[in-house]
Amino acid sequence: MNTETYSLLQLGMIEGIGDAYATQLLNHFLNAQAIFGASFKELSTLLGTTKARNILSCSENDASIENELDFMLRNEIIPISILDERYPQKLRSIPDAPYLIFFKGNEAALNSQRQLAIVGSRMLTAYGKEWTQYIVDALKPYNVTIVSGMAYGIDSVAHNQALKNEMPTIGVLAHGLDRIYPNVHERMASEMIEKGGLITEFKSQTIPERQHFPMRNRIVAGMTDATIVVETDVKGGAMITAKLAVGYNRDVMAIPGRAQDARSSGCNYLIKTQMAHLVTELEDVLQLMNWNDEHITSARSIQQRLFNHCNETEHKIIDLIGYKNTMHIDELQLKSGIDDSQLANLLLQLEFQDIVTVLPGKRYKLNCA
Repeated sequence: MNTETYSLLQLGMIEGIGDAYATQLLNHFLNAQAIFGASFKELSTLLGTTKARNILSCSENDASIENELDFMLRNEIIPISILDERYPQKLRSIPDAPYLIFFKGNEAALNSQRQLAIVGSRMLTAYGKEWTQYIVDALKPYNVTIVSGMAYGIDSVAHNQALKNEMPTIGVLAHGLDRIYPNVHERMASEMIEKGGLITEFKSQTIPERQHFPMRNRIVAGMTDATIVVETDVKGGAMITAKLAVGYNRDVMAIPGRAQDARSSGCNYLIKTQMAHLVTELEDVLQLMNWNDEHITSARSIQQRLFNHCNETEHKIIDLIGYKNTMHIDELQLKSGIDDSQLANLLLQLEFQDIVTVLPGKRYKLNCA
């Protein structure tokens, strides 16, 4: 561990400095060490005098940070800041992304091309279990990483079924990596580390308190392409994840249940209010996400024939939109790396050429797809 890691941990302990301010500081100074070497004037200009004083007055030698560094080293835990290229790219795009995450597992899984959250009730029925197993089994040929929250019920079925299929699966924790909650999932968690892994924003010794679970849910929703809700009532934690995903402009899908079944009332509500797409078979998922490889190959072939007059940057945008058929401008900016003003101008030019169509909610559709 280096002094940069020490500074990252120290940043999270300063009163009044949450994820948003920490991210602002990191983007400005480009690393955590530079924050603590900045002048009062520069810090107060950015954050105000109170927060600037809090930063400059924090202890330079903190035993709890040293203990945390030792814990991470002994347990092969990787701290990843929001500036790190290993940080999940989709998660970075949400407005309340954690400035620092702790990860144990296979780093390749963090930014795998296709990531799907599967969530639902802890009190699952046979119907919910069967649907979860079916979805995971059916997605095996499509190189999908399964993400969930390590809870009882639908979460654990999704993780375990991914393991049976030798698919990468990532568990997002509502506590530190010094424990697994519930502890009956310890064996499952250890198996997940090889191809997938475990993520948390909480340091060791952090227990799974009630308020941590919605925080966990935003990571589940934020780091994935889409969320499937299998079975939940209208007040379940899965509903929080689904609503967060909608707010992040991510696709949400739900498995319908019987009209009078309380354990499916949340799914039925999401579908009825058009917050979620109805899923009754695998093809519904593949069509929504454009994960049918034959369709992708065909669409790209069409693009090459029709848009051969476009320049390299325009082709990049066309490829990205064509891959998913429709794409929100925020996701397009994230994946293209093109700055906001240039992207807006390019999209306008493509719209004038009748190559793309702008849809409600700042989503763009490729006209040939």
